[in-house]
Amino acid sequence: MARHRPAGRVGGNGTACSAFAEAKAALAAIAAEADELKHAAGGSITEAVAAWLGPQYALAAHEQLVELEGADRFKLLRSFVQDWALLRHGDQTAERLRIEREWLAVSSRDADLKWKRKIIVGLETLKAYADKHPEAKAAMAELSRQVRHPFDPTESD
Repeated sequence: MARHRPAGRVGGNGTACSAFAEAKAALAAIAAEADELKHAAGGSITEAVAAWLGPQYALAAHEQLVELEGADRFKLLRSFVQDWALLRHGDQTAERLRIEREWLAVSSRDADLKWKRKIIVGLETLKAYADKHPEAKAAMAELSRQVRHPFDPTESD
């Protein structure tokens, strides 16, 4: 079976490999710098910039609006409203993603609990059967010994 090689990494003179190595090193440096900035911001860089940019934008808008009247003032207000709506859209998208992540975690937990209940019911049924049949009971005891974790329906996890 032939080994797959990513495009651009194979070259007779090594230039493609060199370019790939440089790109890889640059990407690693960018990621490290982004992590440092995120740590310095105390969280999301985007949220830190947005928290700074919002008041700056409002102040600049106020300064420009003070000098305008009538149709020019309305035109500038309309422009600011469009810009602000775009900024708010980002906030709403971030909140929607946060809610979806929470929903996914809850859904995953619920699915795990659903299957856990079914497995426990199945194991209890198997144990009840084994209790009535000596050969099955011996086989279950041997299985428990080999697994080293006897069935215990009182487990919390």
